[in-house]
Amino acid sequence: MADRIILKVEAIIAKREPTELNPCPISLWVNGKAYPKVSSGSHFGYGASFNTIEEAEEGLKEYLDDLVDWFRKSYLRPIRLRLTLRNEVKGVELKEAKTFGA
Repeated sequence: MADRIILKVEAIIAKREPTELNPCPISLWVNGKAYPKVSSGSHFGYGASFNTIEEAEEGLKEYLDDLVDWFRKSYLRPIRLRLTLRNEVKGVELKEAKTFGA
């Protein structure tokens, strides 16, 4: 069986000060790394602003779905997603792991 790719992802949902150029009060920041044997450690990231926490959570889900799909199609290997989500608005931290593919 081919080596499994591990996607280690850290995400933060936080409040931000709305501005005239960006009136959204919630921000989402994602930083991650793919390993082993993936394009020199393959660091990746994402950032976006949202109107609600629920929109930010949905935005994170969509981003992760696209990320897993891209790595599966590009490397043809199973994916192990390790997510740490820190929701600073709700004051909670969630850690979960999922495997995609066999």
